[in-house]
Amino acid sequence: PRLAIDGFVTDGLSLGLGATYANVTASADNDSETIKVFGLNPRIGYAIEASSSLTVWPRAGISYISLDSNSSVHYTAATLEVPFVVTANHFGFMFAPTADVGLDGSRSQKVTQPGGEAGLIGWF
Repeated sequence: PRLAIDGFVTDGLSLGLGATYANVTASADNDSETIKVFGLNPRIGYAIEASSSLTVWPRAGISYISLDSNSSVHYTAATLEVPFVVTANHFGFMFAPTADVGLDGSRSQKVTQPGGEAGLIGWF
C-alpha cells in the first residue's frame, strides 16, 4: 500500500510526500522468502484549474525504494505524474499517468517504469 499527503503552500503550488511499506511472502516448493518493501517519494506540484470540476495537477519528485530479503536492493528514480482530478463538494476522483525514470540502483541496475494511478481525494 501507498499513502500520500500533499499541502498547498500558495495558490496552486503543492508539496507532498508519499510512503510505501509492504511485507511480501513468496513460496515455491517447500521454500519461502519474505521481502520487505519501503519507499519514500517527496514531490512538488502545481494545480491548474481547467474548469470548476476539473483540475490538472502535474507533479515531479524523487523516489527511493528499498527491497530487503536475503540481500538489500535499492533504487532511486525521477518521478513524473500528471493527475486529472474531477471534483465535487470537497471530494474528488483522481486518475494519472505516471513514469519513474531510473537514476541509480544497487547492483548497477536502473529501473524505468511507466504506470498509472487512481484514487480518492478530499480537502477541508
